[in-house]
Amino acid sequence: LECAERWLATTANGTRHLTGVVAEEAKEACVSVSRKPGLREWPQKRNGDPLHIGQGIGNKANEYMRNGIRAVEEGSDFMKSLKEAMSEIGELLGGKLSFASKSDNTLAGEHAKSIGFQKRVRLLEQKIAQLHKRREELNNDGQSLGLDRSQTPLPLNGDEAAEAEAAAERAAEAAQKIIDTQIEQLRARANAVLVELEEHAEASSYGHFVQLQLGLVTLHDALDKFLKDSSKRERGKLEYVFNQSIQVFGGTYGDQHGGFNLTNGRILRELENFDKIA
Repeated sequence: LECAERWLATTANGTRHLTGVVAEEAKEACVSVSRKPGLREWPQKRNGDPLHIGQGIGNKANEYMRNGIRAVEEGSDFMKSLKEAMSEIGELLGGKLSFASKSDNTLAGEHAKSIGFQKRVRLLEQKIAQLHKRREELNNDGQSLGLDRSQTPLPLNGDEAAEAEAAAERAAEAAQKIIDTQIEQLRARANAVLVELEEHAEASSYGHFVQLQLGLVTLHDALDKFLKDSSKRERGKLEYVFNQSIQVFGGTYGDQHGGFNLTNGRILRELENFDKIA
């Protein structure tokens, strides 16, 4: 305050323009302070609070006013509708659309039925894959019904050896046909289960309820984040106008401290134009 008063006295209340050495001496004598403080703040016992500088005082004052505005708008129709919507969504997610309950009239019950169909399909697909592997072994390694020809000595006679080889090939082909028949039967069973799964999904609207549950979870999380005290989003028109007015008549916010921080110079500009903001 004394530095500002000394500067005003030197410059005749700002009407005298100083240049050269005179300006340098005046700035040194006044520690470059040319304005009186906008707010008077008593010394703080907690040295962690940045209230000893104009920037900290101004930002604290803005935060205090912003919280007051929030308290006023907390009971607005807009905020009431959001809280009611969040409550209704919570009831749905905890009831019919809950995965925790095992009742048939909940999403969890329909989900359990759908999982049951899917497990049956996966089990059949695994059996089909095992049969394909067995068929490939018969085709590549010459195995017939689990008997490896390399472990069975062939007769020395050439005609007998050829006949044994041909018999082994016929046995392998017969085994492959049996496997092919089993694969077709398993595929038919898997397709039948898939048809049951589709009919269940259509009759119970399972897919619709799953999408609804995912959408409501996303909306519930967004509302919860918005309604928290730490949220920086404006709660109403008054808070929005207040934040925008500060940037118009004071200066744009910085990225520090949640995006509502003004530099010392912008705080002073805000104070000079506060009658326009308020």
